[in-house]
Amino acid sequence: MIAGGGTGGHVIPALAIAGALKSAYNAEVCFLGTARGMETRLVPQAGYALELIDVGQLNRVSRATQLKTLVALPRGIWHCFGRRVCVRAGHVGRTGQTHPHPGV
Repeated sequence: MIAGGGTGGHVIPALAIAGALKSAYNAEVCFLGTARGMETRLVPQAGYALELIDVGQLNRVSRATQLKTLVALPRGIWHCFGRRVCVRAGHVGRTGQTHPHPGV
């Protein structure tokens, strides 16, 4: 499972990692992202599964939005467990994010 989305600076390196894992180890790769990011278009185009979760934003948003996101974080974690996102991921990685991610 690879969690890394939002901008091309996160998605494109994640796709490169996925490609390397697939070619070197024949790994089955899935992505975790949100409906807001570029991953909704780029990941399926590259042929990978994409699980969408509902998480807020912390970077470049108001304090009120940051607080709302932090309060909702446990719900996002529960959502990942409840849906068994990327079932039985043997390895988990993320690109570019410096804040908590419910799926990781």
